[in-house]
Amino acid sequence: AANEELNQMLKEEESLFHDLIFVGGPDSDPSVERDVTYVLERPTARGFRLALGTAWLAHHRPDLDFVMYLDDDSYLHIPRLLAALEEHKTPSLAMGYVMETQLD
Repeated sequence: AANEELNQMLKEEESLFHDLIFVGGPDSDPSVERDVTYVLERPTARGFRLALGTAWLAHHRPDLDFVMYLDDDSYLHIPRLLAALEEHKTPSLAMGYVMETQLD
């Protein structure tokens, strides 16, 4: 029942604001131990969503100049972003940050 209620709420959000894209695929990845090198039998959930989202944008919104992918727990400092875009004036730009953490 909770899943049905959530699905209804998401459909209402999409119909009001047209800001959601629904894609199939895995919702999560199998758990693996930290420090273990592994190969999944399928693409990761994040990789799957990224690929499908990018394909959807290319097909439905080719007019966009920029696309930003963020996690739901991320913060975007707009002035810093605009300064970086101004500095790197290029038609094709990928930006990111790789976090380095100590492994247990």
